[in-house]
Amino acid sequence: MSEENQTEVEEVVTAAAEGREGSTDVEHDTGHQTTKGEVEEEVEVGEEKAAGTDEAGETAREPEGPGEEEVNAPTSVGETKDGGAHGEERGEEEKEISYNYDELKSGPEVVNISENIYLELHHSFGYECQKRSNLVVLDKSTVAFSAGNMVEFLHLSSMNQHCLRSLGGGGIGALAAHPSRHYLAVGEKGTQPVIAIFTFPELGLHRILRGGTEEAYSHMDFSGEGDLLASVGGHPDFMLTVWDWKKESIVLRYKAFSQDVFRVSFSPEDPGQLTTSGTGHIRFWKMASTFTGLKLQGQLGKFGRTELSDIAAYVELPDGKVLSGTEWGNLLLWDGGFIKVEISRKNMKFCHQGMIEALFLDDGELISAGADGYIRVWDFETIDNADITDENAAFEMDPLTEIRVGHDVSLKTLARSADPDTPTLWYAQDAAGAIWRVDITSSHTRQSPEKLASYHSGPVRGLDTSPSGHQAASIGHNGSVRVYDLDSKELLCHTPFSGGGASLIWAPPTVETPSTTILAGFRDGILRVLHVEQSKKREGGFQLTLQHACKPHSQPITCLAVHPHGEILATGSADCTVFFLHISEKYSPIGFIRTPSPVTSLHWSANREGGGKLVACCEDGSMVETGSPLDGDYDTSKSFYLQPLPCLVRTFTSIKDRLRAEEEEARQVAEREKKRREKEAAKQRRKEQMGDDYVSEEEEVDEEGEGGEEAEVEEEEEEKPQGPSPILSTLPAGERGFWVSMGGYDAGYLYQCSMEGAKSEPQLYEAQNTIPIPAYDGRDLPLHSMCLSSSGRYLLTGSSNGVVRINRLTAPLSSSSSSLGSYWALGVHDNHNGAVTHLSTTCDGRYVISGGADGNIFVFSTHLPAETTPTATTPSLEVQSPTKPARDIEDPNHYSIEDAKQKAEHDRQLKQAEMKKNSVRKEVGRLRRTFLQLVQRNVQLPLPLQLAADEFIMDPSLEAGMRERAQQQVWQF
Repeated sequence: MSEENQTEVEEVVTAAAEGREGSTDVEHDTGHQTTKGEVEEEVEVGEEKAAGTDEAGETAREPEGPGEEEVNAPTSVGETKDGGAHGEERGEEEKEISYNYDELKSGPEVVNISENIYLELHHSFGYECQKRSNLVVLDKSTVAFSAGNMVEFLHLSSMNQHCLRSLGGGGIGALAAHPSRHYLAVGEKGTQPVIAIFTFPELGLHRILRGGTEEAYSHMDFSGEGDLLASVGGHPDFMLTVWDWKKESIVLRYKAFSQDVFRVSFSPEDPGQLTTSGTGHIRFWKMASTFTGLKLQGQLGKFGRTELSDIAAYVELPDGKVLSGTEWGNLLLWDGGFIKVEISRKNMKFCHQGMIEALFLDDGELISAGADGYIRVWDFETIDNADITDENAAFEMDPLTEIRVGHDVSLKTLARSADPDTPTLWYAQDAAGAIWRVDITSSHTRQSPEKLASYHSGPVRGLDTSPSGHQAASIGHNGSVRVYDLDSKELLCHTPFSGGGASLIWAPPTVETPSTTILAGFRDGILRVLHVEQSKKREGGFQLTLQHACKPHSQPITCLAVHPHGEILATGSADCTVFFLHISEKYSPIGFIRTPSPVTSLHWSANREGGGKLVACCEDGSMVETGSPLDGDYDTSKSFYLQPLPCLVRTFTSIKDRLRAEEEEARQVAEREKKRREKEAAKQRRKEQMGDDYVSEEEEVDEEGEGGEEAEVEEEEEEKPQGPSPILSTLPAGERGFWVSMGGYDAGYLYQCSMEGAKSEPQLYEAQNTIPIPAYDGRDLPLHSMCLSSSGRYLLTGSSNGVVRINRLTAPLSSSSSSLGSYWALGVHDNHNGAVTHLSTTCDGRYVISGGADGNIFVFSTHLPAETTPTATTPSLEVQSPTKPARDIEDPNHYSIEDAKQKAEHDRQLKQAEMKKNSVRKEVGRLRRTFLQLVQRNVQLPLPLQLAADEFIMDPSLEAGMRERAQQQVWQF
């Protein structure tokens, strides 16, 4: 970095920290006025794509961002500090700032509970591997990444982990390690989130930065010297902020772009220059001290003739150029805000197949990593000097070396090892659910890539605990089935399958005891029955063995339920059917019924006779009840559709408007009663003071106040969307009753429903009873999962904002006096995309395990009074010896059971038709031969005895008709 640039940056930082007085143009105050000549038009991505132009320019006046008011800073030791967004005077020397993390970290919300009720984090089996730049190397054997509402520190040598909760209780948006690796910056999510800076390895809370964005941080980066920190926010403000983080003050801030920004970084050669990139753009920034004040000037990169692209990765080159990736896999060399050249491999091959996610400059070589799972090393000099004469051509070159990390790997980021003895080792974040160690060198002694840890990729689609031990099984969106031991905090085994996961349950004891069978449904409609067995390859280890595979559906299997007697397995699907299979070694098909819409949940309810009824709840609010298909005799020779099986149907109708009106009326009545009591108390006090003179005065006051009591404040009504609300989860209650949680407009209540009195024709149905769900931040949040504790005294729920809640029931759920007003709640999953879709407890209630849409799985130790005391002996997983696996279904176009039946029936009918045609053809051939024999015998007769040719025609009209049809066909031809 030049001496002039260094001086300029130092002046910028010093001026911001000291609160230099200047023009209203100062950019660290978002209420600035931009001077003439410094404004260039910023063209939004949508307009640029539509017009096909590149008319993007430098900084323009942007809308005011969050934190325009003075940023609240902490209290220094021995003084009150008033620093913040405007950089007020802090004194000649920086005061030591002290924080107590245990006092400031987010904790549970406890309402109306006096007992010691809580969940304690036992272990995390999750990793948000699809989030960009979610892997930070801190020392030789420690990496950090975000997992829901926590930062997880993973010690790669021992695979032990340590977690830190966020301060705000929302989620983690971004992580950044200081160049010295002695500090870790954690950018959070939530309302006015903070950036918490921790020391490492002590993990003490060192600094808190406030006012940088409204809802979430998407990326952060320290400057090369480590004295500055740049952060960029997500929706809705996309604010770029430069911090003097040691003083907790904002140096500069500006709106980075109008759409998602993936990355921000300082130039390693000039800390006064920054780069940001994201959806359809790359932008080059410069920090400058002008005569009008401190400025942060940005210039949008102009794509020109090149197709507009999202840019996830770039690297600043020593001479000021910038090399970026594209979403189609080629490299772009930027110079002065314009594309100098596009770079591809020779023979017009892309540098990578798909998005380039990481770029680094390392000892004269450029390293790129892409979604195709390849790491390629390029010659820096060749790229830096690349040029072309044909504007429509790309500069072609081959990499120096390439490394394929693994099969089905999708790289998201690379992080260099902190061990100086292994400078060629890098850690790779795999969006397919893994952390890899890769030796990036062209040497022939290069180590093969090593998978250090594996996780689910994408949302958790199914989760259940063993009915006989402290084990759990899960299935992810990527199709991986995983089995965990909760006591030892270990992943016992995992197996990937094609098609993607959709649902999973652990077979109950009625199927087998002890249960080692896992039933998994997949997005391609395939059901797989898996056994946990002893491993053939590792002594004392486990493996998943496929016992049976079939395809009962043509679309995702969304839910599974086993009959109380363990005889029947019911599978619900997005193809609007419920299929029944007889539980045996082969899981033979019984038949299916149709539902009004995709099935979201299934449960069996036992009746007095013990047969059980199946209730299927659907996406459109429909509820279908049917009996056991084993109770009747159905003809499935031509189709598995059980049309004679009686089905009762009801459709949920919204009563939320009425409930809200009743609640508002009750609130107003209570408010009027409260005011009346207060007035009576005031009247009594004044009467004691004024005596007889008080009466007439009080009557006058009453007359004046009557009108005010009747006045009602009109509240803005919640907009009711068109269409029914979906049923998200159900909880059986009683013989034929159950509770449902609704999404959409009808969220905010638990609704008690019953199929008593239902008919075969769909009828609108109003819930018998409702329980209000406590609102969060004034919003009704849908419950995606529910389960009862072993004693039935506690209802555990998971909501769309990542919160797990323990509701202490004041009465059984079936009682009309039951309430959810007493609860303990803790945000554990991501508050934006971490809906808690699954909750389950172990057989003895010792553990609770949650799975979310953010891909995280958390295990908690329970502390619930009056629950069954766990047994002294820990339940173990009793497994069988390894068996021969069944044949799997690998063809995604494989026929479903019903399609195969229909295909077989169709083939049978075709075969019968063909046999009939052949029979007719043989008969026609026989008649034709007989006729020719007669004609031959006629010719051999004496001439007087021979018949004329027309005498052989039995019906002249038939011949005429055939000749006419033949003539028409000739004309048509």
